[in-house]
Amino acid sequence: MPNTIDLTTAISWISAWRANPNTGVKAFFIPVIDFSSLMQDENCIGVRAYLAYGNTDGKAPESKLLLVDVEGDISTGGRDIISNGIYDFTQPCPSTCDVNSPLYTLNGSGQYPVVPGNTIPISEAVLWATQWRANPDTTVKAFFIPKDDITDLLKDSTCIGVRAYLGLEIVGKKAAPVPKLMLVNVEGDITNGGTDNIVNGIFDFTQPCPSTCDVSSSLYTLIP
Repeated sequence: MPNTIDLTTAISWISAWRANPNTGVKAFFIPVIDFSSLMQDENCIGVRAYLAYGNTDGKAPESKLLLVDVEGDISTGGRDIISNGIYDFTQPCPSTCDVNSPLYTLNGSGQYPVVPGNTIPISEAVLWATQWRANPDTTVKAFFIPKDDITDLLKDSTCIGVRAYLGLEIVGKKAAPVPKLMLVNVEGDITNGGTDNIVNGIFDFTQPCPSTCDVSSSLYTLIP
């Protein structure tokens, strides 16, 4: 399958991330056509995105989101369907960025409407992104993204993909911070980084692992 890697490579890259997380990565771009291909299985309930570090064809290693489709009951973490492919088509920021986006610059002073649904205001998104960059959570392994919400995010006809920004919600003094993957759709020319379409909403519907995990998955245990 195109844009996929084998399990041995995936485990190697995920192991590299967990041994030495790249705390400088801000976001990942995911092309719309590849996102759609990943969810073709009728039993797919969403996608799990594993943080990894590596590259193919002798290229310099870089941060990755390795994506697999998920089936089953998400209330128990769902099951990674590795047999359907481990996809490697994301592009990290740096270097594939929208350098004018408020989620890149951390300037939330602009006026953006809050779109109904699983979205958050720009001020909250900028705060979470700021908190991640100041103190990234190096224990997070992956994020689950529900299929229905991905479909909603990609419904704009001009969307060429999704940018997923890392964030950290600090709930209170006693509660543990919650890692976030905030999603916006992207328009324009991705060879130039594309443009974040903030007016279409900043979506917050991902669930981090821990605690929403497939603990039997080879991508979790790192055992083939």
